[in-house]
Amino acid sequence: LTESPAAAGGKLPFVTVTDYPDLPLRGVVEGFYGTPWSHEVRLSLIDFYGRNKMNCYLYGPKDDPYHSCPNWRLPYPEQEARQIRELVEACNRNRVDFVWAIKWNEEDYNNLVRKFEMMYDLGVRSFAIFFDDISGEGTNPVKQTELLNRLNEEFVRAKGDVAPLTVCP
Repeated sequence: LTESPAAAGGKLPFVTVTDYPDLPLRGVVEGFYGTPWSHEVRLSLIDFYGRNKMNCYLYGPKDDPYHSCPNWRLPYPEQEARQIRELVEACNRNRVDFVWAIKWNEEDYNNLVRKFEMMYDLGVRSFAIFFDDISGEGTNPVKQTELLNRLNEEFVRAKGDVAPLTVCP
């Protein structure tokens, strides 16, 4: 606007600018198979998201060994945990919600909550549960609903500062 012909002579005309997104959630899911994005690429993308009014980044790379099989039950090693914290901080600076996503099955409920606690301690306040690409009892919609209700009561509400869960059926 300041560079338009309407601002010639150094004066702006009286205007009203209305600028807001049409969609409440605007973002990207890093949830693919293959080599996950590097830490530097993620940080640059988060800056891009902020500049372009995106507000959501779902972290769920299928080939992150501490996010999916075989080691998802293990804590992130120190360097990887530090990088997650840096991603959360970059998201906070850019007004982007960092969502940590995980797949689930019932026998791993306690492991799931333990991993959520680890991510919470790193600053994550938004979480997603993915039910895609799973098999067995975890595909039962009644069991999925039971898990989500239990997790909502015992983790989300108990914490008080966690966003509502995001779910991929």
